[in-house]
Amino acid sequence: MTFIKKKTPEMRLLLVFLFISSTWAQLPDHTLFSPVLEDLLNDKGLVDYQKLSTHREPLINYLNELITHPPGKDWSEEEVMAYWINSYNAFTLKLIADHYPVKSIRAISNPWTREFIPWNGRQISLDYMEHQILRKMNDPRIHFAINCASVSCPVLLEKPYLGKSLNVQLDQAAFNFINDKERNHITPDQLHLSKIFKWFRKDFTGEGSLLKFISDYSSVDIHPGAGIDYLEYNWDLNEQ
Repeated sequence: MTFIKKKTPEMRLLLVFLFISSTWAQLPDHTLFSPVLEDLLNDKGLVDYQKLSTHREPLINYLNELITHPPGKDWSEEEVMAYWINSYNAFTLKLIADHYPVKSIRAISNPWTREFIPWNGRQISLDYMEHQILRKMNDPRIHFAINCASVSCPVLLEKPYLGKSLNVQLDQAAFNFINDKERNHITPDQLHLSKIFKWFRKDFTGEGSLLKFISDYSSVDIHPGAGIDYLEYNWDLNEQ
């Protein structure tokens, strides 16, 4: 099932790939993402994919806003990062909606490497967004902001990320995830952590140890010699 319709003139226009980004590119209206998130998320951050599968227009509108407003050279680093975080999350919702009903994102063929996202004259993948763009911005907190549509992933924020408030939002996302007892079990002497910290350990230890990174956000006073192991990752769909 095609998500962004191609038959109407409006949709055709929005699918014309942008070969050259304007030097003074207009920022997208990220507030278009707000009603999508507010409508789909419950208080636990679980998504109503059933509703999304039958009520797609608000998400389509936001995706088209992203497609037609790619990052410009005059954007701040925070504005660029917010764009890609929101893009990752919005296009992940699209991917699930396109294949719903599905029990897990991993039941979809090549979910992270399939190239279905229009950008700069070509199609890119979620993996490209994460590994070639976001991770190269050298802020490990992005791992708490992007959502992979699975139970063990960090929950979606109920509002879009914005350049002007990004640092505060990322700090809050890091604090929420690290202190989420369903995703990390932390005591003073032992840390049972999400495998996100194992898979991307290099990202979290660029300025110190993993233990120090966790301690900076944990509400638990962690002892210097605390042990670390990793929890099993639940790839079931983060569905209500």
